[in-house]
Amino acid sequence: MKKGRLVAQEEGMGCGLACVASELGISYQDARQLSGKPQNSSGTGYSCKCLVEVLNRKGRNYVFRKAEDRSERELEKVGTIFC
Repeated sequence: MKKGRLVAQEEGMGCGLACVASELGISYQDARQLSGKPQNSSGTGYSCKCLVEVLNRKGRNYVFRKAEDRSERELEKVGTIFC
């Protein structure tokens, strides 16, 4: 699968997981397994911290932190994920 290709959310709480799959260029099901908590996609969902950990395990360099101000320059960078 090609990086950046849209990946459909397959379960009620899997929206973040679909975004991770798209970024990594993998299937939704592969991302679900990488999370280490596949049951969360149909239950409690995934925290931002968990999603960042999955991205970083696959060689990405994401950081999870609270944005103190919506005008921060980092929010305008390509690849920024904002919840």
